[in-house]
Amino acid sequence: GARAVTRAEAARAAPPPAATAEEEGEVRRRLLAAVPSLVRAEDVAACVREAGADGLDSLPAEALCRLVLLRSGGALPALPESLSLSACPLEPRDALRRAEQGAEEGAILVKGDAEAGAGCGLGVSPPPWGGFGDVVGETKRQLKRTTLVAASDLRAGGGVEVVGVPWLLQQFGTPPAQREALLHCEHAVSGEDYVGGASSLSLGGFSGIPLADMPPQLASSSLTPDWWPSPLPVLTLSMGGASAARYRLSPWGSAAIHHLLWGAQLFVVAPPTPSNLRLLQQSGHEAGGGGGGGADFPRRLAGAQVVMARGGQTLLLPSGWVHASLTVEDSASICWRWQPREQLAAALAVVRADWGELAAEVRLAGAVAIDSLTRSMWDLLASEVREASRAPPGAPLKPAQATLLRALSGYLDRRRACTPRAVKLPGALLERTAALLSQS
Repeated sequence: GARAVTRAEAARAAPPPAATAEEEGEVRRRLLAAVPSLVRAEDVAACVREAGADGLDSLPAEALCRLVLLRSGGALPALPESLSLSACPLEPRDALRRAEQGAEEGAILVKGDAEAGAGCGLGVSPPPWGGFGDVVGETKRQLKRTTLVAASDLRAGGGVEVVGVPWLLQQFGTPPAQREALLHCEHAVSGEDYVGGASSLSLGGFSGIPLADMPPQLASSSLTPDWWPSPLPVLTLSMGGASAARYRLSPWGSAAIHHLLWGAQLFVVAPPTPSNLRLLQQSGHEAGGGGGGGADFPRRLAGAQVVMARGGQTLLLPSGWVHASLTVEDSASICWRWQPREQLAAALAVVRADWGELAAEVRLAGAVAIDSLTRSMWDLLASEVREASRAPPGAPLKPAQATLLRALSGYLDRRRACTPRAVKLPGALLERTAALLSQS
């Protein structure tokens, strides 16, 4: 099985921030407003009866989340039996500090720049518009009409079709009650998609919305710009009630940044514990990929949370976390792959595991030159060993430092033939690493 965090690390992991009464009330308000358009009346009535409630308004937020996630048009196949609501957005600086403690810290919801105040945000301020209709005209002007995107229609069995941007914009511009399709679209963004080849897109007169460039506040703490596999960012356009209809991992087990440009989405997330990863591995082997097979998956996922992210907010999803999402309101989001050094151990545990039919998706075959990646990891191990060797003799390693050294040495032990010029004696470096770990 894949190793993610040690028992000691799990014991140190702080619990996810509990939802305040104010935040839980906002989640309930959004869900209550969305339920009539997302869920059939008979399904709503059945849920109310099963809960023994007086009516829809008396259902708690967690029950409303389950109703929307399981009964919308693009519902998820199943949910974990235990699912707690985590809806406490943190200040950006606190969120980054928490994320840098390691993958076991949990999914982190970050306040939007407008909530956090000037100069305190992540650099992904929300634009001054409230929905898709506000930006159709400007998007048509800037997005090349020849751009093709992949879209799934959840009302037609979820099949993926390649469609043109004009048709897609027309569908989203139609009032929800008149729509004949339930669309979920994920598009890898590059500057070639836009008129003039710009890497950023100005919408509604607001400049500086980064749809290809990761905000510098986040890029500075990531290995991705240097050598970790870095897929293109993904722009998601999704109608209320739609989803990707499956659970997944980010490619290479990387951490991910989901920034909501507008709308609202529910995320179901679970930590990369060995048992959770085994459940996902089994589902891939039994169902031929897609994270939907196996009687125990996702029912037995442990430590699962449901988080609602709203326009302007950002979800920091740690390395290796299993996740799925469903759109509550027409939404647009941008996702960057983000790999903090402190979370590399969890990502390597994912990469080394046996994924069966899911392997091509998890490892994103062809996205990186493995030899180059391996040499960069040798350089990192050498740097970490030098840093650890500066400590007083006999002093134990810091927990995060030990976790990273253990993960790197375990990955590189079978890759001694692929080293950079600076590492002339890989065996001696691994022996020195083992000696340092023995002191912990």
